[in-house]
Amino acid sequence: MLYNTAVKSLVQRVSRAEVRVGDDIIDSIGGGLVAFIGIAAGD
Repeated sequence: MLYNTAVKSLVQRVSRAEVRVGDDIIDSIGGGLVAFIGIAAGD
């Protein structure tokens, strides 16, 4: 069975990064890689 799916992704090298929700820092890293992946309901 074939599915017509498209997943968008981006990998970016960073010197530091944070995940924020509102004013709260949920997590952070020093240097490394950050992966952004876009998915939707039904993926």
